[in-house]
Amino acid sequence: MPTPEWVQAWFRRLIEASGAEGRGVPWRLLTFKESSLEAYSALDGGLAFSRGTWQKFQETPEQAAAVIAHEMTHVIRQHAWTLSCRVQPLLASLRAKGVDERALRHAEHVFRTTAHAHELEADRGAAVLLARTGAPADAVPRMLRSLGELPESSTHPSTRRRQAAFVLQGKSTH
Repeated sequence: MPTPEWVQAWFRRLIEASGAEGRGVPWRLLTFKESSLEAYSALDGGLAFSRGTWQKFQETPEQAAAVIAHEMTHVIRQHAWTLSCRVQPLLASLRAKGVDERALRHAEHVFRTTAHAHELEADRGAAVLLARTGAPADAVPRMLRSLGELPESSTHPSTRRRQAAFVLQGKSTH
């Protein structure tokens, strides 16, 4: 499915804004047909977004850019590598060895804590990338508000927690 031109334009701006951190990453942008709100990043610089993501933010393109910048930060900071190459194999190994439930719960807690920390870091990184493009400083907080209240999952903190972390981070820098 083709990616709208306005999205491609933001993508190009964000690649340029990524500077040395994003240099050498073979960035690719893919849009898939789903009408739900979905966004993914891959180890190799591939970013995939649902058609529903672009529809949600077509009236507020800087918020769409915040979603792109968030996923780009995951790639730049190698979050997928940490989870898929380090933490998930550890969990699988523990399960295969039949470790006791307490140890397994602890390992799952480490996975969840790491994944949540990555999400908060990607929100902060998105703000930095957007600032380099001249986008409004509140694009990430507005994007988070637009998401509505999404509950906590194994990979993402709740939207409320992400908003609170962003506000705290903003206050600590002034």
